[in-house]
Amino acid sequence: MKRTDESTTPATLDDQIAKLDAQIFESLAGRRKASIDAGLALIEQRKLLGHGKWLAHFKEVLAPNGLKLRTAQRWMKRARKAKSDLRNVSVAHSESGTDSGAQAIKNAATQDEASVRAAAGPKEPRKAARPYSLPLHLTEEEQEAMDALQKSAVWSQAEKKVVRLLRNFCIEQGVMKNARRNS
Repeated sequence: MKRTDESTTPATLDDQIAKLDAQIFESLAGRRKASIDAGLALIEQRKLLGHGKWLAHFKEVLAPNGLKLRTAQRWMKRARKAKSDLRNVSVAHSESGTDSGAQAIKNAATQDEASVRAAAGPKEPRKAARPYSLPLHLTEEEQEAMDALQKSAVWSQAEKKVVRLLRNFCIEQGVMKNARRNS
């Protein structure tokens, strides 16, 4: 990335980039949610009208306003998948078991819930990234806050900001070279 103002510090630039990343992901998440909501409405409409009548209604009302049949089908498919994913998460959390095996399954389901929600949200652009565990000594309150953050809709942007902070700290400590790409 080419800087036009040499007085802009890396931390300030990183903060600006993180804020713009957040805006982009919020916009993408909003678009995805809107397409799922439209898909759910289309599914309901199709149930009410029936297949033959729904298609005629679609061609008469929705298609002339710019909605393509293939787009409507993709939205309905996305809505069904999102509904199924949420139902699977709910089932995993609804069962009550007290033995250690059931508790282990519940704990794994709780940890994987963030992955399910992320699958319904915007896709991560990074391809080579892999999860990494840090031996952090956190209080119980900090651990609960981190768990809640991981399950939240803002986890993707929070993760990016934490990675940037760690990268900058490693550079400051001299354990990592500053390998910023200029484009």
